[in-house]
Amino acid sequence: MNLNFAVTGVLIIAFALGLVKDMHGSNLSRIGTTLLLVAGICEVVAAGFPCDPGCPAAAGSFSQSVFLAFPFLWIELMAIHMLSGITNR
Repeated sequence: MNLNFAVTGVLIIAFALGLVKDMHGSNLSRIGTTLLLVAGICEVVAAGFPCDPGCPAAAGSFSQSVFLAFPFLWIELMAIHMLSGITNR
């Protein structure tokens, strides 16, 4: 599972860098693309912190807390990225 996070994060980072290179839109588009880049970085960081057995949200280790925090941040950044694309039209 952690390998999937790492691979997905690297692919998101590569996509975001490609968008930044060829994007000629507004500042809001650049902000959304930067947030996409940060989301990819969060995905890679989450891969470095394994989930505890059973993934308990209440009483987990430090690694468990980091593992759960970064995907939530990733979801929020993706939502902001999508909203920035909608408002750019």
